Amino acid sequence: MAVREAFHPELIAKYHYMDNFPPEFAEYMAKQGFSVEWAQRWWVAHWRLPSISAGFDMLHRGQISV
Repeated sequence: MAVREAFHPELIAKYHYMDNFPPEFAEYMAKQGFSVEWAQRWWVAHWRLPSISAGFDMLHRGQISV
C-alpha cells in the first residue's frame, strides 16, 4: 500500500486519486471494521499505473505528452 502513494497526501491531491471516492465504499469498509481513513487509503491504493509499454503506446497515439 505504501508503494501506491496511500500515505502521501501531496501526491493524492496532485493526481486527484480521491476525486471519485464513493461514500458507499466507506460504508462497506466500516461494516468490515475499517475507519474512513483506511477506506480512503485502500481506495487510493487500488489504482494501477500503466505499464511502460502501455505508456509508450499512449504517447505515440497522442493520448499523453511528455
